[in-house]
Amino acid sequence: MSTVILLPTNDGGYEYARIYRADSEAGTYALINTIDSIQLEYEDSGGDYSKYYKVTWYDGVTESEQIPVQSSIQKVIDIIRIECKISAGAMPNSEIEFLADQAKLAIKMDICKFKYGVQVYKMQDDRYYELPKRWYFDANFGGAVSISDFSAFKQATPIYAYTEKVDVEILDLDIDEFYIKVEPLESSEILKVNYYNTTREVKPEFLTKLMAYKIASIYFENLANASITTAASSPFAKVKIGDITVENGSSSTAGTSVNAIVDLANKMSAKYNFMVTNFKTGFIRVN
Repeated sequence: MSTVILLPTNDGGYEYARIYRADSEAGTYALINTIDSIQLEYEDSGGDYSKYYKVTWYDGVTESEQIPVQSSIQKVIDIIRIECKISAGAMPNSEIEFLADQAKLAIKMDICKFKYGVQVYKMQDDRYYELPKRWYFDANFGGAVSISDFSAFKQATPIYAYTEKVDVEILDLDIDEFYIKVEPLESSEILKVNYYNTTREVKPEFLTKLMAYKIASIYFENLANASITTAASSPFAKVKIGDITVENGSSSTAGTSVNAIVDLANKMSAKYNFMVTNFKTGFIRVN
């Protein structure tokens, strides 16, 4: 598995961030990587929901104090426990993490558009290219729109169907000023970028809630379908999640009535759909 953390505010303008990880909140934090501060997010390929993180800022000589940070999946778990009021006994942390990728894909399909191979053009300095003015999406689900949410490639002109696409590293990104920085290209080469965008800004806390409710709705829908038992006198058993309908069975191997599980799945799904609809129509409340 892997998990993503959002770097804290870099008030001192440090060039680097150092990432520390521990197996418990009060445990020993070991240095796992040093990255450029402009990356904003860090994906820990060896991390999971059970890991704890601290970040320091570093200029090559001086290192700041360690700052505790939560991973994106830990933030989702908190929403499920506190706002959705679903206990660890009813929905284990490991199940939340397991369903995270499925929920991310669903959210991208519901509120985003993926743009592939959009040509961008040089600014006065030939290392900088102007991005289209869009609301860009945090496709890495880390908490900020960062370099991790974009990819780029170059092609030599003239362009044909078989023209090779060569990956290009993005060195810097400014989402407010709409530009990226790359190594200079040859005069015969053009730069193209890939990204997700939305119709309006997606706040990090809104995206975390979407994740929480989508994961919960998927989990309890799966649980209902897996738990229902067929009555001895009936050859079939069905669950219809959308209408809270249970046919030919009412017990659950999880020790809870199937009706209750289906009802919870519907509540989580209804909240998710409500948030998506409000986002698409532009009506988003604070609470």
